[in-house]
Amino acid sequence: EQEEGKGGAMEVPSPHSCWVCASREAGFVREPGLGSKAREAGKDVVNVENLSGLIRRVSRIVQATGASMCVLAVLVLGLSFADARLGNGGQPSASEGDAAPLVWIGAGLGAGFVVLLAVVVFNAATLTAESPGGNEAVGHLAKSEETPTVDSTKAAEIAAALADAIRCKTISHDVVGEGKYDTAELLKLHELLRERFPLVHSSTFVTRTVVNDLSLLYEWQGSDPNAQPVMLCAHLDVVPTPHADEWAVDDPFGGLVDDEGIVWGRGAIDNKHNVLTQLFALESLLEEGVTQLERTVFFAFGHDEEIGGYEGAQEISKVVQERLGHHSSLALVLDEGPFVVKGAIPGVDPELPIAFVANVEKGNCSIKLTVDSQDSGHSSMPHPESNIGILAKALHRLETRPFPPHLDQYLESVRHLGSHLPLHLRLVFGNAWLFKPLLRHLILSKPTTAAGVRTTTAITVAKAGNKINVMPGSAMAFVNHRIHPEDIDEEHVMAYDRKVINDRRVKMDLHRILIRPSPVTPIDTPQFALLERAIKSVFHGPVVPTIMVGNTDTRHYLELAKDQDGQTHVFRFSPVLFDKLSDTKMFHGIDERISTEKLSKCFLFYRSFLCNVDDFLENSR
Repeated sequence: EQEEGKGGAMEVPSPHSCWVCASREAGFVREPGLGSKAREAGKDVVNVENLSGLIRRVSRIVQATGASMCVLAVLVLGLSFADARLGNGGQPSASEGDAAPLVWIGAGLGAGFVVLLAVVVFNAATLTAESPGGNEAVGHLAKSEETPTVDSTKAAEIAAALADAIRCKTISHDVVGEGKYDTAELLKLHELLRERFPLVHSSTFVTRTVVNDLSLLYEWQGSDPNAQPVMLCAHLDVVPTPHADEWAVDDPFGGLVDDEGIVWGRGAIDNKHNVLTQLFALESLLEEGVTQLERTVFFAFGHDEEIGGYEGAQEISKVVQERLGHHSSLALVLDEGPFVVKGAIPGVDPELPIAFVANVEKGNCSIKLTVDSQDSGHSSMPHPESNIGILAKALHRLETRPFPPHLDQYLESVRHLGSHLPLHLRLVFGNAWLFKPLLRHLILSKPTTAAGVRTTTAITVAKAGNKINVMPGSAMAFVNHRIHPEDIDEEHVMAYDRKVINDRRVKMDLHRILIRPSPVTPIDTPQFALLERAIKSVFHGPVVPTIMVGNTDTRHYLELAKDQDGQTHVFRFSPVLFDKLSDTKMFHGIDERISTEKLSKCFLFYRSFLCNVDDFLENSR
């Protein structure tokens, strides 16, 4: 169950509290200085095993040094010229020889500027969308140059099945004890899946297991016992619809398919579409006589993802672990995650579908702040500082002094767009060593991008007092942090908060630990190449690795996909195409829906994944 506890005793500063004094304390948390960053960069260079990576890092250091020297030279030239002019009463020097050094300096600066400009242009010109997986099939169709399609009959069948699934009100409620979910509705969905996929449920090579009464695990047995298994994931439950009266349809659970072929209802994109299209992909292969692949494929469908997955995915992971046999881990886990979005990045072709695949997931913790240093009393005789005022100052400090950003992973992700970027963005992102301050400002100026590069701080609850003429004896607030992987865990987050607040009157307790940041999954692997191939064969756009700012069931599957080198191979991606970024608001929102055409693309993605999984992972045994 969700773990709750209290933080340990705090070492508190003196009653005086200000930012300057806090900075003098031992252990004060601040963004690393230039010297520290340079030392860390040096360590990175030493630890680089890939020669091309080493060359790239050295090149950036040389470029940055050259840029710094150019700036320094300009300053020297300016000072020298001013000295030459003013040192003679504002008149030019009588000696012609005095101008010679300036001429040489000017010539050197001109040459340096030309070299710098050439480097910038070269970096922009060579910024291409490379395939880190290193597989030649990535970027085009491996087995066929024809774009896969779905006939209208099959498309309508998939849409009708999703509509039926939406009518099963498998709502998860974030409550303790009874009433978290409707058992009858979940069992109703189980039966629907049995009816819709007769071959899946009758094949001698497919084993269906009900886990913990309400979750489902399908095991499609492979023909080669030495081939490392993979697992596709989704979940059966959905979130409530508290604003049902604001929907464009009468019933969010009505499963309406309108005249334009759009399927409306809760679960259309979270996450019943994945459940249905994964099973349709399996059913279609069985129909075509593909009774087995070389490797075993698990299909894991938890029933309580929306409230943590502790009774669903967590129990499924135990069953899968037992069935792995002599295999130490799964070769790949794929769960829900970011989408394919047009117009997601300003300046890029608004019709270009960009697929975002999360290879890392943020952590999540909530901290309770309490102030009770002043006794309750009548408002006619207030204290110099109230409990509410002290708490308000603490909250203000947290909001105005956010966690330092970590830009490197974000910048590397954008580079995957390569030649799809317009010229001005290629100049900037291709030369991040030069334009990093500008990029930092632009990234942090928008909440959507800022959330991907730092640990976020959100004040979610504040409570104090219950009568307008009484000074409350305590004030309380909850702060939710989504932890960036480079900020490690909740201990580091609380240490940062303590130093920022710097007031012993503010008590801090770790209220809830939901999840620690996940390990970063490498992308220079056949696993990522497999996903790229499947995505590009259907959506024909670039694939960009990113960070998952929310949390998924993958927290329970991390150990299953950890290889012998300690690297995890867990990805998060939902093959749903959005025509504009604002459409993603329907996720957990109102008017959740998906068109029949886009639902068919989900089906094609999973078919492509299954058809290519053996070829791309042939060395995973």
